[in-house]
Amino acid sequence: MHFLSHYLDKARAEALSAHGAFFAFNDTQFKNEADPDLDYTTLLGAGLFVPRGETKSLVAALETVHKAGIAQDLAENGKTGVIRRELMNYECHFAGIRDVVWALTPYGITRDEIAAEYPAFYQECIDNDRF
Repeated sequence: MHFLSHYLDKARAEALSAHGAFFAFNDTQFKNEADPDLDYTTLLGAGLFVPRGETKSLVAALETVHKAGIAQDLAENGKTGVIRRELMNYECHFAGIRDVVWALTPYGITRDEIAAEYPAFYQECIDNDRF
């Protein structure tokens, strides 16, 4: 089973490229990637440089990519599979479900749905000595 990033990585890279955006964390990286004829902004942070005027369209493209990735994840793994994966990923047998509730909000998965799956997940952890 894949994580959401598996469904996003290629499409996200394509969206960045299509909008002339790139990541750089020092002057050398910036100079290697930047078009000298363009003015860049770092408004989105995290080392992401975007040509001025492309920020809104890039954000819209990335939101579309994210929604499509979630839809593909749910189609391939089902709601229960996604919940189980994230319960294990967030080590909820130790930490409880709070972080998974937050992480799965964009999926439209509710706290009640996660809580309903938790007892079976916890029993699986017991049965497979995951403590």
